[in-house]
Amino acid sequence: MSWQGQMSTVLRYLIDDVDSASYKFSDDRIETTLIVAAQLVTLEVDLGNTYTINVEACSLSPDPTDADTKDNAFINLTCLKAACVIIGSQV
Repeated sequence: MSWQGQMSTVLRYLIDDVDSASYKFSDDRIETTLIVAAQLVTLEVDLGNTYTINVEACSLSPDPTDADTKDNAFINLTCLKAACVIIGSQV
């Protein structure tokens, strides 16, 4: 499973958007928000790994969810930041 699958699932639980029959946010919105959050996290925290983030192309490399090099700190901080962005936009 790629970052899109794993991190989207975490984010959907954080924002209480888990009913797949009636998602509040599209997959594209979730993935784009995760990429924006990843960009912000890399500016705020040095976790030791270097990621290439392209917001326009919605790409993240290397995949932080890869089993061999899984970066739980980056995954968790990015999902939490994305949840803050989404919840903040709703306020």
